[in-house]
Amino acid sequence: MPFGISMPGHTLTLASGGPVTDPGGIQAASLLLAGPGTFTLTDPQNDVGVLAMLNAGNVHFLDSHGFTIGPVTGQIYSTTSGAPTFLDGTSSAMTGNLVAQAMDGIIGLNGSLSAGGTVDLVMQNGVFVVNPNGALSAANGWRIWASTWVGETRGNVQPNTAQPNFYGCTFGAGCSWVGTVPASGDHYVYLARPTVTVTAAGNVRIAGAPNPVFTFSTSGLINGDTANGALSGTLTTTATRNSAPGKYPIDPNFMSTVGYIVDEVPGTLSVTLVNPVSQSGLQTFFGSQQQTFVYENNLQGTNICIGSNQPIFSTAPLGDTPDLLSVEWKRVRSQPNLNSCMLTSGQHGCGDF
Repeated sequence: MPFGISMPGHTLTLASGGPVTDPGGIQAASLLLAGPGTFTLTDPQNDVGVLAMLNAGNVHFLDSHGFTIGPVTGQIYSTTSGAPTFLDGTSSAMTGNLVAQAMDGIIGLNGSLSAGGTVDLVMQNGVFVVNPNGALSAANGWRIWASTWVGETRGNVQPNTAQPNFYGCTFGAGCSWVGTVPASGDHYVYLARPTVTVTAAGNVRIAGAPNPVFTFSTSGLINGDTANGALSGTLTTTATRNSAPGKYPIDPNFMSTVGYIVDEVPGTLSVTLVNPVSQSGLQTFFGSQQQTFVYENNLQGTNICIGSNQPIFSTAPLGDTPDLLSVEWKRVRSQPNLNSCMLTSGQHGCGDF
């Protein structure tokens, strides 16, 4: 069609067994493309309300505004009967690939759409909206390219891949990060990029022991994305097996394989001289100074308990000149659980008393 066609408020049916092009634009309420021919209708003056395909081959359609893909009934002339007949475009079906683009606005799916090849629905200044009757299938995969996920309605059009969504990507121009949208499978693809926060979990180990397995948690994943599908990376620390006791950072080193902006929050690895499980079993009445002495010296060295001029469990004040030997023996007699910091099993040890 060398000059295009304008039929505002009416339905236009293009039925062809060969290629159809239109450099002049089409304005119509509804447009039905009936094959088995191919259709390249990419004039920026196209303005169609509803688009449908019936046994078409490859279709590339561009509209100046948003449109819907839905039921269209078209009328053609039958050379066999010599009378008009109707084409039922209630369900859109095609044998080839479909690229349908809205320059400004939404693309809605108001019926079923199936393709023998791939389907790309592109609305990068709008969102995708599916009504309850909408359904989409493509033998070689479909992709929905939209500006954002906010305000969209997916309905029954759900991806079935481990990476259902990609972000920060433009149709025909790649992604703003290092990566690409797979050419196969079903995917939603957005211009906008969300943020995921990766937080390293803290951990504790004994000096001289190997580092434990580090773990992390995430927040901010959307649209059914998972950490395994959306993230790739490791957790590292500067602490080695020979590192001195102290606190060391656990640093997340992650990137998103689907386009998330990654915010990383480090954790802390505490290297101690005592097993934290053993430490938790010691008497809780030790003060911080006493605990430091007991934990850092007694458990890793000579098994001896701290001294004092007053029994730990004594509630009555002693005189000005207490019998220190009596005080210490009273400590032994009144502390049956001192095996956490004293050697009680050896001969001539505290266990004899």
